[in-house]
Amino acid sequence: TLTVTQSSVTGKYYLHIRAVDIAGNVGYSTSGVFYLDNQGPVITLSPTGASSPAADYTVKVTVQDALSNLLASSLRYQWYQSGIDANKWKTLTLTSGTANISAIGSGADVHGNWKLVVEASDTLNNKSVKQSGNFFIDKKPPVITISPAATVSDDYHKGYSITVTAADPNDGYAAGTIMGRWYQWTSNSIIPAAGDVNWKTTSGTISESTYHGAKYLHVKAQDNSGNIAITTQLFQFDNAPPVIVFNTDGSETVQGSTTASISVRDDHSGLQSWDYQWTKSGAYDDTKWIPTTSFTFPLKDVNGDWFLSIRACDNVGNVSYATSKRFRIDNMPPDGGIDVLDEITNTNKVDIELWATDTNYPDQIEYRLSIGEEAACSE
Repeated sequence: TLTVTQSSVTGKYYLHIRAVDIAGNVGYSTSGVFYLDNQGPVITLSPTGASSPAADYTVKVTVQDALSNLLASSLRYQWYQSGIDANKWKTLTLTSGTANISAIGSGADVHGNWKLVVEASDTLNNKSVKQSGNFFIDKKPPVITISPAATVSDDYHKGYSITVTAADPNDGYAAGTIMGRWYQWTSNSIIPAAGDVNWKTTSGTISESTYHGAKYLHVKAQDNSGNIAITTQLFQFDNAPPVIVFNTDGSETVQGSTTASISVRDDHSGLQSWDYQWTKSGAYDDTKWIPTTSFTFPLKDVNGDWFLSIRACDNVGNVSYATSKRFRIDNMPPDGGIDVLDEITNTNKVDIELWATDTNYPDQIEYRLSIGEEAACSE
């Protein structure tokens, strides 16, 4: 009896026997096939790794064994970053020898590099382990920069030329790619939803000079992994000129002098300066403005109709103009006399003619007659 052992090989094997007797006769015999299996299942991964950032990866896993059946209870996998955790294996279920494994769906939901490991054994306890390369899971949103900074946009300006950039550095891993940038203006600081219909695309430059008051610029950026960031910044606009109010807006009463009073205010960037001029026509001359810090403007030693014009400027260059109604000033006495119409000889009746002229306001002439100790006045 002869015992022959074969091990540590895989495949189909035949045992060949040759026997020789004392007389030198030789005999040959060949056994039937022996199937030997000392090789674990063949595991393939597709893809085997990826360095480009992605929100998720799906890896196709194929497990085959040409000689033995797979041991279903041995099929398992896990995603890991720093090392395999004995407590985090997941059961691998195959359909026709394949399975599709999602990274995010299997718990690989932290930003950074991940690897996939798959284990499988056959019914003879031959075991195989397959590890992938790195898969970069991108879970961090882009970083948005708005220029000018808030320290500038907090102050009033007539308009802004704004530059918007978005970067996706991914903490030193593979660089991400920005898919797009969008923006919108609102009157409050409430951040619009990412899916709001009012987002407008931008190439990176936003110019705006039509608004007035506090406006909020919202900027949205999205990377190729689908991560979204929204940044909000306050911009102060001033496109309203100062408000000029005449506290004494002209007078139809004829006076020898007057003092006009005004109020000037600017509710946003603030007043920078204001100027005045008196004119007889009400049409101001841009070459004759007189700087002032006063809000009262006396007028005397003149005659006729006069108008006060005011120019006010705020700190961002908005300018307003205003002109009062007329002031009636008269410092010139009228000219007049009495003419006797006929020669008078011993009569108790005298016909006279009174006359008067006034260069400024003839409608304001008053006549006063004095006869004896009595006096009468008529207009």
